[in-house]
Amino acid sequence: MSGRAGARPTFLVIGAQKAATTTLYRFLLAHPDVYVPPSVKETNFLLDSEDGGAWGRGVGWYESLYEDGRDHAHRGDVSPAYTMFPLF
Repeated sequence: MSGRAGARPTFLVIGAQKAATTTLYRFLLAHPDVYVPPSVKETNFLLDSEDGGAWGRGVGWYESLYEDGRDHAHRGDVSPAYTMFPLF
């Protein structure tokens, strides 16, 4: 990453499952000032690997999802599973 800090989200969407988060994700994807990873709707990065999360993939993987959105004013992570505490 040539010495620059990696691209990371500037906001999280942690809405409940089955509460239109997919629709919200699609609206965000279409907005010109917002970047959400087009290849991974729910990163689940902040969850442990044993809970189905991607924490074990490392920060580099997470930052790579947002690299193409580096120049966007806002970058978001849409992962409804974040609200499933204490299950995860």
